[in-house]
Amino acid sequence: MSFEASRSAFLEKLFSWWEINKRELPWRSTKNPYYILLSEFMLIQTQVKRVIPKYSLFLERFPEINDLATATNKELITLWEGLGYNRRVIWLRDICQGIINLGYFPNQPKELKVFKGIGDYISRSIPIFAFNSDYATVDTNIRRILIYEGFVNTDAGKKEIQTVAERILPLGNSRNYHNALMDYGSLVLTARTTGISSLTKQNQFLGSIRELRGNLLKLISAQTKISLSNIKKIFPDTTHDIEQVLNKMIEEKLISRNNMDYFV
Repeated sequence: MSFEASRSAFLEKLFSWWEINKRELPWRSTKNPYYILLSEFMLIQTQVKRVIPKYSLFLERFPEINDLATATNKELITLWEGLGYNRRVIWLRDICQGIINLGYFPNQPKELKVFKGIGDYISRSIPIFAFNSDYATVDTNIRRILIYEGFVNTDAGKKEIQTVAERILPLGNSRNYHNALMDYGSLVLTARTTGISSLTKQNQFLGSIRELRGNLLKLISAQTKISLSNIKKIFPDTTHDIEQVLNKMIEEKLISRNNMDYFV
């Protein structure tokens, strides 16, 4: 079967399935690029059911891009708790500030990728879901589908997969197509049912620096300020260099320091 024949058969199967099984998700009822940006950041390596209440909470507190752009670290980190990788919400605020300074919302990948925290996937997903732009984007779910459906091999590189994804894209229907792919990969062609694992796996959380960072941030954000000596008393058994971890968190603008006192 030719590529075009395979493509047509796949698209017909995908959209027929999606017409019956599509998920109703809050960020799918909007074309507001700020809302899409927020949802995409929250969905990175996070289950949809955990994102839905946080998405609603953020939009209630920060209904406009200007609201999030002027939020404090403490507000953002407190609301973000439970989504992981707290530096993302700081990046998100910086992106909002940058967009406001631009005077318009970028709608092309090359414009969006200048912002820290926006890579290949999100730089395309925002134009796709907000503007229905004819871009193809690939995440771990889409890669798995393309492999399972025989469009690429398991050892295909990023560039090859992106090229194939662009050839399959139904022009003028990018938003629905990618939503259908997301649902199909989440509900049918999962890693478990296909046996196709992602290229990267998260490291063990328990005992990791990620766990320590999360606990440190929770501790510091609950205080007006706290000294290094008191922090070390609370985490006496950690094998990680606490001061080094704290310095990295300062560098990422998660926390601040005044002399030897830390605060958010």
